[in-house]
Amino acid sequence: MDKLKGAIDSKVGGKSSQPGNGIERSADNTANQQADKIGGQAGIPASQNDTIHKGLDSKINEKIPGGN
Repeated sequence: MDKLKGAIDSKVGGKSSQPGNGIERSADNTANQQADKIGGQAGIPASQNDTIHKGLDSKINEKIPGGN
């Protein structure tokens, strides 16, 4: 895990800038877009998107090193 974190740090900018934030944001956005699409097809109201996004983002953020 440290080797992976080091590789991410070197590619996206030093530890002080929390390099995982950009990667994490991209993963969050992609997952949220897919959830919205699937939810829409399943008839889940758009008003529930924020609740779904928070759950997805929480799980993604646990998996990506260096994010917040």
